[in-house]
Amino acid sequence: MPEGKRNGKSADVRASVSAKQKKLGFTEMEQAPPGPNKEEAEAAARCSLAEKALAQATSEELRSCSPEYLSNFGMLADSGALWSGKHLTRAKEEVQPMLEIVIRGHEELGSHTWYIIDCAVWRPCMEFARSEWRCYRRLAHLRQGLHDPVKELSGHSYAKHFSESPFAYHGAPAGTTARLRAWCQTLCRCINGCDTPPAVVATALRFFGAPAKDPAMIALARSCEEDERGLSIAAEE
Repeated sequence: MPEGKRNGKSADVRASVSAKQKKLGFTEMEQAPPGPNKEEAEAAARCSLAEKALAQATSEELRSCSPEYLSNFGMLADSGALWSGKHLTRAKEEVQPMLEIVIRGHEELGSHTWYIIDCAVWRPCMEFARSEWRCYRRLAHLRQGLHDPVKELSGHSYAKHFSESPFAYHGAPAGTTARLRAWCQTLCRCINGCDTPPAVVATALRFFGAPAKDPAMIALARSCEEDERGLSIAAEE
């Protein structure tokens, strides 16, 4: 868009003046250029959030802090590569915190295609401990901030788990949403079944902007801590 132009009108808009102002010597009044419209503001906000999430998901420094970060979501890890025995026991009993990722569709905004993604962290054994949020990501974000790190951190097991649900093609041809939906479903199955290292889960949560301070998320993490205290007391008795 040419500089100084917006919606086909000059940004240097002049407003007519009243007869009284003309008598006082004013011939014209300059108005401030119109600000960005609602669509442009929304696109800018999405870009800012997505870029921040991408930077966090691909940070080597943050990756080393995976166990501490995952504890905010009630997940227990000994390191970025190993789950704790307690978490594996929970997973076997299907009472561990689980991640849900749903690609709802896509929309055009700010000359880009944005994928609408609904996420949740919840525990099957609790009725109200479910934290839900929505985020928006472009295909480039999903590839660089999620697919590439997941593939790297998963090592040889990536091909085993994702062979039947490959990631989306470059250029977003027809069928991209369906491929992303299938890939994310496979990722969730791997995460919830502890078939991926903790660092993969931390990367996914950071990439999707999981709200660690959401009251529901805090309640979920607290329920896991209470489980641990209960088990410790039982063991002592």
